This record gives sequence, C-alpha cells and structure tokens, in this order.
Amino acid sequence: MDDKIQWKAHEYSHKEKSSDWFWAVGIIAFSVAAAAIIFSNVIFAILIILSAFTLCLFAARKPLLIDIELNSKGIVVDKRMYLYQTLDKFCVSRGGHGDVIILKSKKAILPYVTVPADQVDTEEIKEYLSKHLDEEEMAVPLTDVITEYLGF
Repeated sequence: MDDKIQWKAHEYSHKEKSSDWFWAVGIIAFSVAAAAIIFSNVIFAILIILSAFTLCLFAARKPLLIDIELNSKGIVVDKRMYLYQTLDKFCVSRGGHGDVIILKSKKAILPYVTVPADQVDTEEIKEYLSKHLDEEEMAVPLTDVITEYLGF
C-alpha cells in the first residue's frame, strides 16, 4: 500500500434552490427584521438582513472540487491539515449523498469533521486510518443532518 491515499471530491452536495426558496428566505428575514425594528433593535435587524443575504449567496454557490489526502501525518482536506494527534476516532459511514469519513477531534468546539469519500475504496480508507486512529461507529453529526434537511 502507498504511504498516502489521494482523491478529489466536491466540498458538499449541491441542491438547486428554486426562486421560491429565495423568496421564502427574503420574506422571513424581512419579517423578523421588521419585528426587530418595532422592538427598537436596529442592530439585530441589520444582522438578520446581512445573514439572509449571506445565506442566499452561499445557497446559490456551486461547490468547489477539493483535494483530499490521507498521509502519515494526518488528513489534508483542501488546504487544511488535520493531524492524527489532534484526532480521537474515525468512522466510515454512509451519508445522505454517499460515503463519508467522520473524524472525531479532541477539540471541545466543533468536534466532528465530515469528509466526502464516495470516489474512493472505503475498505482501503478504513485499513489506512486504523493504523493511526481507533475506529468507532458514529452517527452523522447533527449539523450535517440539519444542513442536508435545509437543502445544503
């Protein structure tokens, strides 16, 4: 086996949003912003409008094709390196849009990293990662489930 495994994948599974989706986000955002102004909270109203605008920009954006690499030091996703010493466990699971590698970090905030693995042999990944990390059955993180439900 090579000392590294490489593949390319889209950073997320893109779902086309209809114009109704964007209208719904706009109507909800302006309604909440109007309520915030009524309650004399202009800063919150501005935050809501900016958040809705950013959400719409992100929703319309096509996913980038990123490079993923497993090597002897860690896992490289695009240009970000996750060192094995900062990771606790891993799981190769079936996500909503294909196979994913779920990495559990030792960090308290955002402890899970999900890496797309639908373009590579999952058995080879399991064998490679088990040399560096313990394998443990994990569910897909709740944040991924919620974003998938919302169409992201």
